[in-house]
Amino acid sequence: MSAIDFYSDLNDAKGHLHEMADAISSIKVNDENSLLLRDYAEENVSLAYCILEELLHDNNRHSNELIINGVVINKFEDKLYCANDLHKASGNENRHRPQYFLSTHTAKTIITSLPGESWTKVHIIKGGSVQGTYACRELLFAYAMWINPELFVRVLRELHLVDAIKKGAK
Repeated sequence: MSAIDFYSDLNDAKGHLHEMADAISSIKVNDENSLLLRDYAEENVSLAYCILEELLHDNNRHSNELIINGVVINKFEDKLYCANDLHKASGNENRHRPQYFLSTHTAKTIITSLPGESWTKVHIIKGGSVQGTYACRELLFAYAMWINPELFVRVLRELHLVDAIKKGAK
């Protein structure tokens, strides 16, 4: 089973737990024992949900791939990350497309503030098997923050784990 399949299965299980929690909390009880049983069931579903969250997060600890919400964030030249993949991982909303972010004052300022040639900060590939918008780490962080602060935190944490794995492998 690949990491993506494992992640997908865990996300499916998480969805089923949500359904179970909703079903349990909608049960009407008439006596004290039934109330205790319902509360016990809710606590167990909640505990199982927390365990799944940890498994989903820890799944990346054994991989040097950046995986956000089950989507592998591809790389180009080992330094640029595919913003299109992050867009997909964030929910694929049209308003969050990489091209819209790159047109913001923030993105333009980051690109001009970083040292080096512009293609080392952002690189757009049209056509071929690796087409997409690729961004350096700093720009990827800013893009994630622009989409959603929670996504930013997730990217920051996952990239930190990937770095730790790479250092351990050397």
